[in-house]
Amino acid sequence: MSKSPSSAVRDDRQRLVDILDAIDRIDRHTGDGLGDDSVAVEIDAPMLEVYQLVIDLDQRPRWLPAVERLDRPATTEQIGMRHTCIFHGLTVEWVAVKSDIGDDEITYIEEGRIVEKDLPARASFFLKRLGERRTFLRFYAKWLSSPGPPREMTNAVLADYKLGLETLKMLCEKPVGVQT
Repeated sequence: MSKSPSSAVRDDRQRLVDILDAIDRIDRHTGDGLGDDSVAVEIDAPMLEVYQLVIDLDQRPRWLPAVERLDRPATTEQIGMRHTCIFHGLTVEWVAVKSDIGDDEITYIEEGRIVEKDLPARASFFLKRLGERRTFLRFYAKWLSSPGPPREMTNAVLADYKLGLETLKMLCEKPVGVQT
């Protein structure tokens, strides 16, 4: 049974209200240190399913192609767990510092440093439930030094994560039973 035009318009309006609400919450979070530089995507998948893929370090190189290698302890992901990524030839040491899971939103944060440049950084993921099978995901990059790196470096990181989030979206939205 198809929806009536007025029902579809109401659904579209509600989706827009939900997105604007998510953006408003994100704007309030930037004061919490998430950062000003970000990229985002909407995903047709449940919020917890998206979150599980974000935090699964074994899967990260699958959706974030800039990660050339990822070394981690052979244990379940948890707060305080350290891991090392080789990202565009640079060694990045990370530690998971926050995983705040609510009914309708999740904030996951890793802090670390680019070893070769002694440059501290924060990577944050903010997820907002837009519906039973709809999630808004925003990645924030924040440099924890002043001055930070050249703007081109931030732009390159954001470009990598934009592509990564689109890949993550594709992985989350693939039909059940389809292998990649």
